[in-house]
Amino acid sequence: MATTLAQATPAFIWIIAAVRRDTPTIKPVLHHIPAVSEQEARRILARDHVCFFAGRLPVEVRHA
Repeated sequence: MATTLAQATPAFIWIIAAVRRDTPTIKPVLHHIPAVSEQEARRILARDHVCFFAGRLPVEVRHA
């Protein structure tokens, strides 16, 4: 019986523009977050930031 291994490394670098919740000025900052899904990337910032999706980049895997 074959087993499926969990993905050990993130599949994408998610680019998320975010504004801190505790600052009176609105100045978005771009964050580059390695994660498997957009939801996982947003979860990292969600407590302290209001997040806006900006894009994703694939993670290149190189084998020696």
